[in-house]
Amino acid sequence: MGGAPSKLRKRDRLSLLLRRPNHQTPSLPSPSPSPSPLPGTGSGHHYAPSSCPPQPPSRPQSSSASLQNALPPLADPFLHDTLQRLSPQERESIQYYMPHGTEDIDFALRNAYTAAKKQQQLCDNNRWTWTCRGRMLCLRDEADKVTAFLDRFKSVGDIAANIDPVHVGLPWAGIRLILEVAISESRQMTALLTGLKTVLYMADRLRVYLQYLIQLAPSMAATTNFRNALLDFYAILLEFLAKALGSLQKNSPARIIEAVWSPQNYEAFSVKCDRIAQRTEIEARNCDRELDKQAHGILKQLQEKSYLGNLPVAGEAAFDSSDEGNKPCCLDQTRTELLEQIEQWVEDPHGQLIFWLKGAAGTGKSTISRTMAHKLKDRGQLASSFFFKRGEGDRSNTYRFFTTVALQLAEHLPSLRSKVAQALDGNSSVIRKTLEEQFEKLVLEPLSKAHKDLSIPATVVLVIDALDECERNEDIARILRQLERAKAVTTLRIFVTSRPDLPVELGFGEIDNKTHKDVVLHKIDNKAHKDVVLHEIDNKTHKDVVLHEINPSIIEHDITVYLKHQFAEIQKQRSRLQRSALPADWPGEKDLKTLVTLAVPLFIIAATICRFIQEPRAIPQDRLASLLASPTLISSTKLDDTYLPVLHQLIAEQDQADQDKFIRDFMEILGPIVTLAEPLSVCSISRLLKIPQVNVSHRLSWLHSVLDIPEDETLPVRLYHLSFREFLIDPQKHTRSHFWVNEQEMHAMLANACLDLLLQSDRLKSDICGLVDLGVERATISQEVITAALPADVSYACRYWVLHLEQSRKPLLDQHQANVFLQRHLLHWLEALSWLGRLSESVKQISILYSLAERGSKHFEFISDTRRFILQHRSLIDFAPLQLYSSALIFLPSASIVRMAFDKARLTKLRVTPQLIQNWSSELQKLEGHENWVMAVAFSPDGQLVASGSYDRTIRLWNTTTGEEMQKLEGHEDWVTAVAFSPDGQLMASGSYDRTIRLWNTTTGEEMQKLEGHEDSVKAVVFSPDGQLVASGSHDRTIRLWNTTTGEEMQKLEGHEDRVRAVAFSPDGQLVASGSHDRTIRLWNTTTGEEIQKLKGHEGSVTAVAFSPDGQLVASGSHDRTIRLWNTTTGEEMQKLEGHEDLVTAVAFSLDGQLVASGSDDQTIRLWNTTTGEEMQKLEGHEGSVTAVAFSPDGQLVASGSYDRTIRLWNTTTGEEMQKLEGHEGWVKAVAFSPDGQLVASGSDDRTIRLWNTTTGEEIQKLEGHEGWVTAVAFSPDGQLVASGSDDRTIRLWNTTTGEEIQKLKGHEGWVTAVAFSPDGQLVASRSNDRTIRLWNTTTGEEIQKLEGHEGLVRAVAFSPDGQLVASGSDDRTIRLWNTTTGEEMQKLEGHKGWVRAVAFSPDGQLVASGSDDQTIRLWNTTTGEEMQKLEGHEGWVTAVAFSADGKHLESNVGRFSISLDHDLLINNTVASVNCLDTKGRWVNYKGRRQIWLPHEVIPSCFTSHGNRLAIGHVSGRLTFFEAPLLT
Repeated sequence: MGGAPSKLRKRDRLSLLLRRPNHQTPSLPSPSPSPSPLPGTGSGHHYAPSSCPPQPPSRPQSSSASLQNALPPLADPFLHDTLQRLSPQERESIQYYMPHGTEDIDFALRNAYTAAKKQQQLCDNNRWTWTCRGRMLCLRDEADKVTAFLDRFKSVGDIAANIDPVHVGLPWAGIRLILEVAISESRQMTALLTGLKTVLYMADRLRVYLQYLIQLAPSMAATTNFRNALLDFYAILLEFLAKALGSLQKNSPARIIEAVWSPQNYEAFSVKCDRIAQRTEIEARNCDRELDKQAHGILKQLQEKSYLGNLPVAGEAAFDSSDEGNKPCCLDQTRTELLEQIEQWVEDPHGQLIFWLKGAAGTGKSTISRTMAHKLKDRGQLASSFFFKRGEGDRSNTYRFFTTVALQLAEHLPSLRSKVAQALDGNSSVIRKTLEEQFEKLVLEPLSKAHKDLSIPATVVLVIDALDECERNEDIARILRQLERAKAVTTLRIFVTSRPDLPVELGFGEIDNKTHKDVVLHKIDNKAHKDVVLHEIDNKTHKDVVLHEINPSIIEHDITVYLKHQFAEIQKQRSRLQRSALPADWPGEKDLKTLVTLAVPLFIIAATICRFIQEPRAIPQDRLASLLASPTLISSTKLDDTYLPVLHQLIAEQDQADQDKFIRDFMEILGPIVTLAEPLSVCSISRLLKIPQVNVSHRLSWLHSVLDIPEDETLPVRLYHLSFREFLIDPQKHTRSHFWVNEQEMHAMLANACLDLLLQSDRLKSDICGLVDLGVERATISQEVITAALPADVSYACRYWVLHLEQSRKPLLDQHQANVFLQRHLLHWLEALSWLGRLSESVKQISILYSLAERGSKHFEFISDTRRFILQHRSLIDFAPLQLYSSALIFLPSASIVRMAFDKARLTKLRVTPQLIQNWSSELQKLEGHENWVMAVAFSPDGQLVASGSYDRTIRLWNTTTGEEMQKLEGHEDWVTAVAFSPDGQLMASGSYDRTIRLWNTTTGEEMQKLEGHEDSVKAVVFSPDGQLVASGSHDRTIRLWNTTTGEEMQKLEGHEDRVRAVAFSPDGQLVASGSHDRTIRLWNTTTGEEIQKLKGHEGSVTAVAFSPDGQLVASGSHDRTIRLWNTTTGEEMQKLEGHEDLVTAVAFSLDGQLVASGSDDQTIRLWNTTTGEEMQKLEGHEGSVTAVAFSPDGQLVASGSYDRTIRLWNTTTGEEMQKLEGHEGWVKAVAFSPDGQLVASGSDDRTIRLWNTTTGEEIQKLEGHEGWVTAVAFSPDGQLVASGSDDRTIRLWNTTTGEEIQKLKGHEGWVTAVAFSPDGQLVASRSNDRTIRLWNTTTGEEIQKLEGHEGLVRAVAFSPDGQLVASGSDDRTIRLWNTTTGEEMQKLEGHKGWVRAVAFSPDGQLVASGSDDQTIRLWNTTTGEEMQKLEGHEGWVTAVAFSADGKHLESNVGRFSISLDHDLLINNTVASVNCLDTKGRWVNYKGRRQIWLPHEVIPSCFTSHGNRLAIGHVSGRLTFFEAPLLT
């Protein structure tokens, strides 16, 4: 392949081994695959749904996407060449059990996973251990690892999105059968589990190498050697499995493992794996060396450009941006001493990391920052600059700070470019992660890697101006904590300016005082400034920092120079106008000295004076005189001395009679400008305030001295300095100034102005961008289109009306205008926010409205329902905004207030039945991000955070209100199994399979302690109530107590006879409870280490323990499926709580002790009354075992973690239990419409067939009799019969009216995978994994024909219109035509280069169409066998083909083709028939366009269509029906 790849070096390759295959982090998982068919039916399709709950993808697959799409280019030849390395017998065994599509993989994997869980339970019950290769193995742990590997692939979402020839080629059906072997003793179990574990681990390792191979140029000599090593690698794995599978066919199951996988066999296999892995790595390194460096460099540059281009930045924050670049720097001969001091600090090799220049508003900090940035850039020492500015959108956005810094690092220091890009390679989602992770990956790591790079100057500087103007005060300390982490990068200096505000002072107070140098820009020596600087930093607290205060005489000198310079400029300007020329000695030394006195120490005052005097409309001498004569020169503050004369002059220039009106008009503009959340242009202000634009411009013309007013009236009007706003809103001026702004009233006015604007006709409406396409993705629409639909004033109103309403501090009563707006425009508003990329803000905005609304009012209930609506559909709406009017409404509970209010707002014409649920469930949020099972959850003491620990080796902290991931804690070298917060919330403890406990700072994410001592996996951790101790429980059978300050081990508690799974402290800290696989709970004295109680009664391993808040009870959960409550004093069992249908894995008490929550492998959480033992709630929704539960401190929420990789938050107070939805009790595997479209038949894992009314969704019949999964269904042409096929190897015929079983057809030697009726209904054809097609008489049940000849599995069958022929397609790449009367093979059609997945006859029977994995459709003459046409050029496997009734069109899953009478075909570029309602990926399509995104609970497991109707079967056992309007 052309071009050089990004090198997967050894450390990179190995780091991928235990991750999910090809996992991409966003915030959004890959979509489910496109359908693969139920071959032979032409309309039935199978999906395998993801067990990892998907959200809308960043890019959905095209409609032609399929399993093949995900296969790498080398997939087929690689698998083929590997099989050639096996003996014929081994090859036969592997191929027989090899999967043949997503349904086969999922079928086998689901069963393999179930079998592994049973073996896991067997190991647990028997407590088996075994010594293998000198190491003691706990077989339960080995079973854990096998189930973990299987879980990675058991979901088809993973398989389809991450498929590779390694895993697609594994004989999954055989692995399933091996796991189902009955085991009676530990030696056999050791062989089975260690053998499979090694196969799965090495397959994962091989996959990583194959990813690298695919990137390499085939012409490289080293590539061939590398590929041969990989083929040998794969062959060793398949050979090992083939021996067992060969024995499977010859021996009894009990003898298989005994004969083939003895410990000796396994050890030999393990040695082979080690050797081939070493050889493969050597060959990979050889490829590294042979890569074409030049090509690699070009590709690298393109990749870097792409990665860096995706960084979200604050474009105007740089010192030389269009906004900042035109602002002044320090004049020559000003600030000389200070600038020299800063430059000395920059060049001092031993200088502190941070130089903090602090000063009051207007002291010239930003000017100094710009000056230094210019100097540093000229010398090549500027790393980055960021000038914060409150109210300027992204310039105050903390989450644009480090990304902007990172981009500038890459631009200013070319040698850092590749390092920043590398940080984004494979981790592009870091831009959406926490500040801490952004700094770590995008700034600190690149700088650290470049530490010794000679191309970088000895010192580079990051300039940060106005840190106090950061959007959120709490983020200031977070930024400073991260910057402090750069102290090890000796080449970096950080220059920071700010006001001496409390948040900044506190932030610097938290970091090491040795890291920063503090300089006060002004000397505080008068009462006017006593409230500005909170404290001076003294030498005692910062003993290593030399503090300086700027001498007032220096400031006076600098301001004098500045004023002289500016007045000289004014003289020059006026001299050009002869009549306006100023005297040469103007303004005179006396006046100049007065002005200097007025200004010192605030430069902003000097600048404002100059702008006021030099306004073009003014006479400079008059302005200066009025200023000097102003009575405010004796006012209490410097700002009054400056701004009041400016404003009073405006009044003085008006007629006496007009002054009051002038002030009103003036403040009508000025008040909103200083209150706006971000600046707006003149034209936007005009539209928002409903004031003619010419009037706005005229009034603003008086304010050039205090406002930056661009000539272009589409650009924002800005304050020159925030001090002007502070001056206007100062409450002390309420009675002393005409110009006082009542901030609260102004917010109320702006809230109303925003709502008035948004309520105007056509300001907000459905599909505001005019796109029509409901499936369009936000990311595909240009900013120009969005801006045209949502101009700045409308955008502002959408974003900030809630903020202004909140700041007005007025209650939200039912009659408030906001309620009218939401009732009318809620969906339009959310759509607008989504197009603006601000949908996440809606969660906080709705929470604000919730707090303002009157409890019990109708509007309160509406807002509450709206919050649930947004939390459920936020990801989807952000991805595809117009799904607001489709999927988001359709799948709301029927009783939802939002649904009832806006049901008529749907933009889709499709009708959906039945309704999903009636009421909201207790699930409030689903937190996604972990890449593997979530094993532990815990709430912070204040309930603001929930922590989760996962097998992906990370701990994550989540905001419980918004669901945002706040921290990602990394450091563990193996699975994380336990998490706990300290009582003060400052620390997080985690336990891991790496045998360590780690303590983390929850604010910074820093690892504080690493506690080592356990000799096996740590399974539980908990803090003592005083936070002084951490208790840990381990598989080494001990509990240990650790000092959290020193990390010292204080106690080692021994006595358990098996692994410890759970620990808990009593509320007084005097006791520790522990639960173990020895089926006991033990209570220990934490001071003496003495065992106080031994609680016995459970009949299985104890997996969880918890104390009640009063310490009187201990709850325990067990593998015996019960929870038991024990008296801690007497040891008596008080309650036995039964109801779970599988192992209990977690327990927790509510804060008041009234409830116990339990989690189980049955995928539910249950809440129990601790007094009565009654089950109060059953919380359902997880799609994997529940591994952890925790109550929030207020008892309102329960958090749960699960194997489905999610954390879910549940409301415990609603009492709402998710409704029991009618349907199958297992996965729906097959669906088919009746000929008239009135009925749908469905077949399921629950061994039943059900008949449904497609109009009402009502279940009509339940057909029972099969002894295995039902895999295929079909209606007879007259609709009187339904045929069903099953993995019990039978076909059954049922009367659709009575539900009676008419026939049971037996003969197949393998699973029946498809059935089809002949056109006259006299025959049924069936295909099976035994590679045969059989024809049956529907009346007598007699087998008429057994059609044999295919050399691979048969994938598709179809009858000709006259019933004389049957066509079959197979994995052997052929289509065969059979005579239904004689059974004779009439034609063998060859030409396809991949498996044939679909066949169909034309209406006249003259043609047969075939679809294949080779991505072609071929038309064949049924008489001659000649290939008439080959259609190619589309993407993806062809999995379904069908002729239209008139024979003029050919429909397929990859396109629609028009057929002329002479059978010539022309491709029509439409993807689907205009008359077709179908589903592809996660979308339901109508007329070839996406209509409805399918949420997780309705992802298809199979589907079928009939005219204007579509039926979808689901893993849950339910069916959903879609009906389109009849076409005219």
